[in-house]
Amino acid sequence: MLTRTSLFAALLLGFSLLPGCAKKTDKDKPPPPEVIFIHPTLRDITEIEEFTGYTRAVKTVEVRARVTGYLDKVHFKDGTTVHEGELLYSIDPRTYKAEVDKTEALFKQSESALERLSSDLRRGRTLASGRAISSEELERLNSSRNEAESANRAARAMVETARLNLSFTRVVSPLSGRISRNMIDPGNLVKADDTLLTNVVTLDPIHAYFDVDERTELRLRRLVQNKMIDQMVRDKKDDTSESPRLEVKVGLADEEGFSRTGIIDFTDNQLDHGTGTLRVRAEIPNHAINGTHTLSPGMFVRIQLPIGRPQPSLLVPEEALGSDQGNKFLLIVKPVKLDDLPSGDRADIEKLYLDPIRLAGLGRIEERRVTVGQQEKSEGVPGPVMRVIKPYKSLTSVVIPELQKDERIIVSGHQRVRAGRLAIALTKEQMDEVIAQRKKDKEAKPVH
Repeated sequence: MLTRTSLFAALLLGFSLLPGCAKKTDKDKPPPPEVIFIHPTLRDITEIEEFTGYTRAVKTVEVRARVTGYLDKVHFKDGTTVHEGELLYSIDPRTYKAEVDKTEALFKQSESALERLSSDLRRGRTLASGRAISSEELERLNSSRNEAESANRAARAMVETARLNLSFTRVVSPLSGRISRNMIDPGNLVKADDTLLTNVVTLDPIHAYFDVDERTELRLRRLVQNKMIDQMVRDKKDDTSESPRLEVKVGLADEEGFSRTGIIDFTDNQLDHGTGTLRVRAEIPNHAINGTHTLSPGMFVRIQLPIGRPQPSLLVPEEALGSDQGNKFLLIVKPVKLDDLPSGDRADIEKLYLDPIRLAGLGRIEERRVTVGQQEKSEGVPGPVMRVIKPYKSLTSVVIPELQKDERIIVSGHQRVRAGRLAIALTKEQMDEVIAQRKKDKEAKPVH
């Protein structure tokens, strides 16, 4: 009969013989993972602020009839480009032509009367010099002639008005641009200065309006006052405008980047106290391509506004960034020397017989919180989207060091490492060589 002690000893012996319960040896300990790293890119970057705005035509004109009459004909196609002075509408001119004929006849009648009375006045002056007529009669002749002259001028003005009204029966475009749809069909009565026929807008250039917050506006003005902005542009040497005429970049809804440039030509004279923003306007070239303008009034656009001069900045690829509850961080491999490692870690590394390249890449993982700035990508050059890295401002007394240009940042292999653990940092080229050598060694190894 087994005693409790002998039974317990037998159980211990049985468990110790199970393969799953055998103690792992140091030989089974995995080596430090290999990761790909890059150094931050140092580049002069101009800090920018991005805003959302909308486009509006530089000039918008509502086309209305200037005389009352029945619409006779429409001379344009809806939505096409028209030129200044181009005929748009015809109003029935017969009434106004008859008015011109009438006023011209009255004008000729007044001219005849003026000529007759002028002749009478000349004869009267001759007779008055010989005392053949009284001075009162001469004065009457002079007064009649002056009245005829005034009537003649009035008749001439009536002719000019009638001719002007006749010309208004031809409604022409007040400017060059794109016309809207026709709003009145022929045969309808249009009233002078009342009936809206259509509208015309200019398209090149075009304005973009956006709202700038008070803090950014003050920052810009102080930079201008301290001559810290090099992008100032002025049309004239005597331009005394207080509005900073900065060059801005403009992006459209179907674009990832900013393909156009414009110039800020106006800032409002007061902030909106409800929103705490200042209305700003930029003028953007909008040349036609194959007869079509890309921008139209009412479009939403993205505006990049430069802040200050270019400053040296560190950039990393977006894939290097990690996220934890909204905070961004980088995994950095801090170099370590073999002699500085604890004895246990040093022994484990020595057993791996690392080559000089991997031994030089040995380091300890550090998680570094950072503040992420704007995106940067060289136009027309293939490559990853880069992000500007700024120091992280902690809300506590903990000081987080700034990123340095010679630090090794992990861009591949994040899932295989943890902060505080050892890792081997390799460049992409070194990693490719290591993989190729392992493949070659595996192929050369004899199969048993």
